[in-house]
Amino acid sequence: MKSNAKKEFVTSLWCWTAGYPLVMVWGVDLMVSAALRRDMALASEWLPKLFQSAIAAMPFVALAICGELLLGNDDKRSLSGLRFAAMSVAIASITLWVAYYWDAINAYTDQSIGGANIGLGLLLVFSPVLLSLLIPAAYLIGVSLFRS
Repeated sequence: MKSNAKKEFVTSLWCWTAGYPLVMVWGVDLMVSAALRRDMALASEWLPKLFQSAIAAMPFVALAICGELLLGNDDKRSLSGLRFAAMSVAIASITLWVAYYWDAINAYTDQSIGGANIGLGLLLVFSPVLLSLLIPAAYLIGVSLFRS
């Protein structure tokens, strides 16, 4: 049976999975739209926002599932490895979304910049795969850090 710390950590991962897309995709977009005095146009943008929400949530769904599977045993190293993986994926994801919004703000405010940033768009689309690949590497680093 899982200890309370492990149960709480897995529960917090599932809460983060639900809350992170709401804040990062919908909340930040509302703040940016308000700051730029731009209409968010939810009538036409709700489907792309749902897709972005799914993109933002996917790595954390994988992380929460890993948490459910890995924390069934009483190994304290697995908990520290999963915590390190969670922090690593969160930092990488937040960095990616900050770059996405920064590019959009620059394109909106500086009209001389032309076109979409295709590379950043592709990076955003493939980010669930890239961030999910980060999970095992960060987990192993976290386990080895706990060992020393």
